[in-house]
Amino acid sequence: MFIKPITIPNRKNKKRYTYYRLCESYRIGDKVRHRNILNLGTLKDLPDRKDHKLLADYIEAIVYKKSFLIEPDIPEKIKRLARHYASIIINDHLLDLPHKEKSTYTPDYDEIDINSIEHEEARDAGAEWLCKQILHRLELDKYLETLGWEDKWIRIGMIYVIARLLYPASDHDTENWLHDNTALCELFDIAPHKISRHHLYRVSHMFYKDKDNIETYLSKKVSQLFGLDDKIILYDLTNTYFEGEKENSEKAKRGRSKEKRSDCKLMALAMITDIYGFPRYSKIYPGNIKDEKTLNEVIHDLDNHNPFIKEHKRIIVMDRGIATEENLKLLRDGKQYDYVVVCRARMNEIEVMNIENQGVELQDTKGNRIWAMWVKEAEDNILYVKSFKKQLKEESMKEAFSRRFEEALEGIKNSISRKGGTKRLQKVYERIGRLKERYPSIWRYYDIKIKHEK
Repeated sequence: MFIKPITIPNRKNKKRYTYYRLCESYRIGDKVRHRNILNLGTLKDLPDRKDHKLLADYIEAIVYKKSFLIEPDIPEKIKRLARHYASIIINDHLLDLPHKEKSTYTPDYDEIDINSIEHEEARDAGAEWLCKQILHRLELDKYLETLGWEDKWIRIGMIYVIARLLYPASDHDTENWLHDNTALCELFDIAPHKISRHHLYRVSHMFYKDKDNIETYLSKKVSQLFGLDDKIILYDLTNTYFEGEKENSEKAKRGRSKEKRSDCKLMALAMITDIYGFPRYSKIYPGNIKDEKTLNEVIHDLDNHNPFIKEHKRIIVMDRGIATEENLKLLRDGKQYDYVVVCRARMNEIEVMNIENQGVELQDTKGNRIWAMWVKEAEDNILYVKSFKKQLKEESMKEAFSRRFEEALEGIKNSISRKGGTKRLQKVYERIGRLKERYPSIWRYYDIKIKHEK
């Protein structure tokens, strides 16, 4: 990627204005052409054009998730702009990238004159006060007292929970945050310098020791406060990685990392929440656990730790990785759970036993057309859903990416017969490999054949 200046004259005042575009180059035959990716405006925050290459390189690194061999010294304002423009490219599907859920994050920037601000020991207190009121409504401090916690550790524990909500970082960074940036400690009548990371280490161990009791209490308390019936629960599994060796850890194991860090040891977390996002139960597993192997134990523990929600049959929502036939049979035989699973199958892939109707056309909350039809199989009911707008969007994106992919293939082909072009077989394979990496959702639909004459 590179940034290209565009100069446009103004006919009225005879002035010339310069705008910038983020572009990428591609080859057709023996000609190199430029494709516009994104208009960047005037880039008034980067008047020095030497910074434009850094900006383009950092945008490319974020979009394609590349890492630098030697990390360059990039100013913070360039990183901020790069993250902003990269989020536009990813969210608006301006390049053919591996599929990712669209983020709901919307940048919201404002400009102020930082030279006009004066302050002394300024600390935040708004969000901290709101969190404190919520914890008191939950009466968490009173429950910790029933578990035998001393008053000092109850207050540190409340500080620790709020810090985790507002500033999720290491205990070392949290210590600095409590000392320099927030009035959280003062809200609990503790001087900030009285709390060190060693206090945070200890209180986290205390929480983990009483984890099951605290989870059960909070789950019941939340249901009472908001009148929740827990009829529908959501279950999923995730994992995180350690960059250290973790040689003495019993649960840090090597496995398939969901953050693409399979070079590190992992730890898995299983969690059940209700439809409003309130956690109901969680459990930590070794990092090499398979998603489908956790359901039986989690369901058993959920029933034991939450006996107050056994009054009615519940519906568990899970993803395809957990919904193996063995697990579905477990839920059917238990008679306590129904289930909802997303199955990304086409209509012709479903063995239809009986079609009850020909479907109905609906509209979603944005007015987009959706077609839905109930389909019955032997043991399951399937709701087949088709979004017309999503279909048109996917077809349009696929057509554009296919056209670019074919243009690039044609360029490789022409290069073989052109003087000075790439003719070595190994180099041709490398160019095709890089092209496949650039268009991961398109290349699989093409059959590329190479005829090599010795």
